[in-house]
Amino acid sequence: LPQVGDRWAKPELAKTLKRLADEGPDYFIEGEWAQHFVARANELGWPINLDHLKQIPPRWDNGLRWKHRDFEILQPSPPERQGVYCALVLGILRHLDVTSYGHYSESPEALYFMTHALRRAAHETGFMNDPQVWADPTETLMSDDLPAAFAAIIRNSLPKADMTEPIKLT
Repeated sequence: LPQVGDRWAKPELAKTLKRLADEGPDYFIEGEWAQHFVARANELGWPINLDHLKQIPPRWDNGLRWKHRDFEILQPSPPERQGVYCALVLGILRHLDVTSYGHYSESPEALYFMTHALRRAAHETGFMNDPQVWADPTETLMSDDLPAAFAAIIRNSLPKADMTEPIKLT
């Protein structure tokens, strides 16, 4: 995985973003990108045309900013889910003090905590929709109380038995 400070070269994405910066949102609505998108969509059986891309105008947003430890994180804001999802997962894992258990590949507890944090966050962010149409739960999902509560539930659901030994049911 890329680490903090690593450069992750994506030259095709860089070209696309440069064109978007140069041409503005029309590049995605009626420009070359839009034309390629519509052509590929039609190849896949999606019956769309350029007029469909104009039905909902683009919106520009400032993004979702949040803190994790000493880092400021900037991610897409709702209706995109990944920023809230990431904040929720990291909040749960912080409350579980997952780093004290070692790497998840060597610690069954860390692996258990990580899988349940990922699953819980996926479930909760499933309630997110376009905030211009639906109520927006972002503030609640990003509060510190929610990941703390989920961490307590996950911590209290650890197996009682040694899972490396066969379980004898009585």
